[in-house]
Amino acid sequence: MSDIDNDDGHDLSGLRWMVIYFLAVIAFVTAVAMCSTRADAAEPAMIEVVLDAQASGAISPVNVTLTWSAPGAVNCAASGGWSGAKAPTGSEVISGVRAPGASFGLHCVGEATAGEARVSWVAPTTNTDGSEYANAKGFTIHYGTSPSDLVSAIGFWQPTGNSYTIEDLDDGTYHFCVRAVSDTDQSSECSNIASKTVAAMPAPTGNGAASVEVDTRPGPPTAVAAQ
Repeated sequence: MSDIDNDDGHDLSGLRWMVIYFLAVIAFVTAVAMCSTRADAAEPAMIEVVLDAQASGAISPVNVTLTWSAPGAVNCAASGGWSGAKAPTGSEVISGVRAPGASFGLHCVGEATAGEARVSWVAPTTNTDGSEYANAKGFTIHYGTSPSDLVSAIGFWQPTGNSYTIEDLDDGTYHFCVRAVSDTDQSSECSNIASKTVAAMPAPTGNGAASVEVDTRPGPPTAVAAQ
């Protein structure tokens, strides 16, 4: 590559290489950023809690009618101007609310979702002696948290089945193997071991809030006289 001179006779080749270097650095950083992956922990879903408060008047004391709904909740707890466990949907009248008013809160919790694992396999087509395997009954899926101690088993009696979803698993890493079972209850050796890390979804939560403002009114004067 020939050197490049500007009109003043200065060598610009160094500047050109510097520009090329910085462009290469930028391209490399961009490529790394694009290829990076990120695994975030599963966030619990949110429950929408709608809480409404309506006062019977504006002057203390008043009755306040609370109505609420929290679809997907299992139970709720009241706070502020009321208390106690509440159903996910309902209404309640709070009597004798005085000035300056009251604030009401409602915290609701849903049901946690246990983890699951889908186990799949390819069924055998021959017996161990090389003959055709034509009398399938189904499969047993064995699993546990140690690959050498698969303590749990599920029977899956569909001869042509090739997958099964195991539910209600706690957090942890599980190991699985599958055995073929014939209609004479002869079981194959265990397949290869497959593994999966299961993460249960925490219980969803949500909060609702409502308030009322109550004013006071002065009492009438007394001992009024006219002369």
